[in-house]
Amino acid sequence: MVDALGKRDRVWIEELISNAIHSFFLMLVLTALLTGSVVEAVSYQKTDGTIVHPILNGADLHNANLCHAILSGAVLSKSHLH
Repeated sequence: MVDALGKRDRVWIEELISNAIHSFFLMLVLTALLTGSVVEAVSYQKTDGTIVHPILNGADLHNANLCHAILSGAVLSKSHLH
């Protein structure tokens, strides 16, 4: 009876550790994917190959061509669009 209980406890602990490792790995993957998409969203590449970071550089949209831009949901209240 004691050996059977010990085996059951060991199996339970092994499953618990396996689930914890699986959850940790999944969280790492999700964090990497979300971080990559956020970083990608705050920059863009001009046609001449220049990478622009509007948040770091301050967005200057004076001569911007926004004819194909999807701006639904954009908050432009503090934008300078002269």
